[in-house]
Amino acid sequence: TTTLVDPLQNAKVNQAKLKKDLQNLTTITNNGTCTKCGIDLANQELDNALDGTSKAVVLVTDGLANWLPGSTYNLPSSVAQPPALIDALIEYAKNNTPFYTIGLGTDVDPNFLQSMATQTKAKYYFTPTPDQLSNIFPSIYNDINQGIGLVSGTVYDDKNKRIKSVEVETK
Repeated sequence: TTTLVDPLQNAKVNQAKLKKDLQNLTTITNNGTCTKCGIDLANQELDNALDGTSKAVVLVTDGLANWLPGSTYNLPSSVAQPPALIDALIEYAKNNTPFYTIGLGTDVDPNFLQSMATQTKAKYYFTPTPDQLSNIFPSIYNDINQGIGLVSGTVYDDKNKRIKSVEVETK
């Protein structure tokens, strides 16, 4: 599953609402994780974001990058990771957009996620279970906006289907 956060706009954070929104997310499995697809969708969302707003991507993945657009079977991570990283680096070079990465569970490649975060001047987080996400997201938010604002974004599944829009207020 891939989660992205796009425009960050001025407002305030509600921990209870954040926790509830995170608990309502579901895991979708289809035997493949197209990290490049999530990054491409994030970049499209950012292209449509309001000018003058802070922009960042929060990529949450519960699987190894092992799928590319047009694939009919799982690929080795060594094949699927480079195009994903390149797309993140292009967006960073174009707009200085940091890519915060979160590895969720044991089937992730921390080196790949750390590399993406570091090369885009962001941070990598790991959590074995979703329980810690409610602590990680405010940390990212505070890093981006110094604690004031509204985070809005879109949640997609591995098949690029829009699941829901997410809005989280922070104090």
